[in-house]
Amino acid sequence: MPWMVRVVAWWRPNAQVVYLHCELGSHLVPAGWENWKNPANEKAAYFAEYRSTGPGANPAGRVAWAHQLTPKEAKKYTIKGVFGSQQAWDPAP
Repeated sequence: MPWMVRVVAWWRPNAQVVYLHCELGSHLVPAGWENWKNPANEKAAYFAEYRSTGPGANPAGRVAWAHQLTPKEAKKYTIKGVFGSQQAWDPAP
């Protein structure tokens, strides 16, 4: 069996993780997200996707407490909205 991972990328119970227009590989488990073995995290954290593609994009297989964003909901996730600036984000050094 190949190594399988989750799309989760958080480290605090009140985290907010949103993937927009991401290509997701077949190495992802269908559930996608993990509650770190603490059901209370399902209410505290916010996990969402919008228009994921690829073999790992499986909205029907995701955990019930994750969100699939509508176009209106996805529009709030802009560079300015996330980083507080209109400058283009360039993670390269």
